[in-house]
Amino acid sequence: MFFGALGDFPPTDSQAQVIYSSIKNTIVAAQGPPGSGKTTLIVNIVANQVVKSALSLIEGKDQNCLTVITSTNNRAVANAIEKIAELDKEQSEWDLCLDGGNREKINQHAIKAIDKKIEFLKTQDFDEEKYERLKDEITCNYREIQAKINEFYDLIDKIKKIEGDIAENKNLFDKQKEKVDRTRLKLENDIKDFFGQKSSVGCSDLNDISGDTYYKIKDLLIKYHSSFPRFFDFFGWRSRRHLNKLNVEIEPLLERTYNNPPGLRMSLVEDKAALIRLKDKADRICLLIDAQREFMAMSKQLDNMKSKLHNLDKQLSNKKQEVRGWLKKITSGKLSEEKIDSYFAKITFERNDIFKLYHEIFFNENLKLFRLCKCFLLQHVLKNKNAYIDTLEKYVKLISRKEDNNDVFNEVLIDVEGFYRNLSKVFPVFGSTSQSVSNMFKHTTPNPIRFCVILLFLMCVYILIF
Repeated sequence: MFFGALGDFPPTDSQAQVIYSSIKNTIVAAQGPPGSGKTTLIVNIVANQVVKSALSLIEGKDQNCLTVITSTNNRAVANAIEKIAELDKEQSEWDLCLDGGNREKINQHAIKAIDKKIEFLKTQDFDEEKYERLKDEITCNYREIQAKINEFYDLIDKIKKIEGDIAENKNLFDKQKEKVDRTRLKLENDIKDFFGQKSSVGCSDLNDISGDTYYKIKDLLIKYHSSFPRFFDFFGWRSRRHLNKLNVEIEPLLERTYNNPPGLRMSLVEDKAALIRLKDKADRICLLIDAQREFMAMSKQLDNMKSKLHNLDKQLSNKKQEVRGWLKKITSGKLSEEKIDSYFAKITFERNDIFKLYHEIFFNENLKLFRLCKCFLLQHVLKNKNAYIDTLEKYVKLISRKEDNNDVFNEVLIDVEGFYRNLSKVFPVFGSTSQSVSNMFKHTTPNPIRFCVILLFLMCVYILIF
């Protein structure tokens, strides 16, 4: 997340994307023709560094946020420095940039700017009450932004969970539907095989018959078939008695089938062959009934899954409306529905969507945060102004090429990181051509630069993070 903003307009989506990339990656390139907003991009990166520097102090970390703007073209550097100075309207006496480069520019501009800062620090007093108030305001502002971001993330996470549930249930629904379709097709073919291809009997007709009746008929037929007389059946007397007993027991069940379609009607048994045929018929009908019941159960399950999908879609729609309400809430209802719609259209309901909306929604908060942080850094420097004045005086000696600067160089070497960390609080931004940038950082061993913005031919910006 980036913080801070300069100027009257927030960065565009593409500019914000470069800023986010510069936070995450070691090297970032931004390409565009003149007028595409590369300088505005640099201004916002500077603002982000200023805010992060102040936040690190408040958190007790004190980070080095020194940013160097450099190019082979001196005019490109001057444009960026001028833009920062022009847009930084408040506290013009406490400028952010130190413009240097070759020996002439260092002597005519850089050293004079440093001397001016030293004189300013000597004449200003630390205001502890203001310092503590700024610290509280910055912390409160930062937490408010973070709380709103967390609200957004919470909504998006819930939406992603619902979307995940929808995708999972949709996959199950599709598989179930495919299974139901296969079962329906098989059942229809079995019905046609049983009743004949020209029969009008369909799946729905099986719903109207009593399956229990056919199961009982089937059980009786199996029972009497397995117990059919095999031996000592003189003149078929035992067989007729056996079939008569079956018919008496089965007749009440057969009567229940007379109102069914012709193929489903059952008749009395006259001989063993008729018993076998009727048993086979009852068995096939029971198989059809079983298949129909399975099909109906699967169809009911499919309907339940469809209903669940409908409910999930409704939940998703409600959550998306919550996002719309969130956008309206954090903009305090000042934006029109059309503007809310334009914001909403950018959302793909991913966590990084906050980046697409962040610079527009939080621009005023970021602008306020930047100004508060700049004031805080001034008070922080005034609180320890003797140490910062000492740093500035040593830096003047380092870049002025005086013969007696070896002792100063040795002192700086004791804590190079601390030296340039202090320098970054007074001058967060250094400007120089790439040919002369070594004049600004000649006497250092570790690299003191946190960000290096390289302007190439006014067409491309490279941001290096060390």
